[in-house]
Amino acid sequence: MQDHRPIKLRHLRVAVYCRVSTELEKQISSIELQERHYSQLISGNPHWENAGIFLERTTGLNLKERPEFRRMIAQCRKKRIDLILTKPISRFGRNTLDMLRSLQDLHSLGVEVYFEQEDMWLSEQRIQILLTAYCALAQAESEAGKMHRRKSIPAMFYRHEDCKIDTEKTSFFRHDLI
Repeated sequence: MQDHRPIKLRHLRVAVYCRVSTELEKQISSIELQERHYSQLISGNPHWENAGIFLERTTGLNLKERPEFRRMIAQCRKKRIDLILTKPISRFGRNTLDMLRSLQDLHSLGVEVYFEQEDMWLSEQRIQILLTAYCALAQAESEAGKMHRRKSIPAMFYRHEDCKIDTEKTSFFRHDLI
């Protein structure tokens, strides 16, 4: 039987997903503020039960590198989470296909997702079109940043600027210098 009461009045097991992509102090502070905000939001609602806060400091492009996200989805499959709160859509993921698949899985499991910054719910009719656009933009933004970083390192060498590079993680060469 479908519960048609407003979501804030239903007994729900509510989880939170927060992710930052770097270890910058500003982002670490952001994830701590989000954790505090959502903990207070959940504890302030007598109908909500805290089902866990899933925090990550990793890129959103690859699900394999997001153990907390995978753990949260596993909890959803075990019917231990009814609602997931997250700040912007881009924190939920930056790979369009992975994110859409994850959201379709959550929808089929009956798990609701609320994207606070966009004020959007997974169950809304308009969500599929908007999510596809948001995911594609988030993925393009991430890839553009990666491309910019790749181009800037050889340029610094060409201009004889000092820079430090972890050669185990970065590989590049200039064809015109070979």
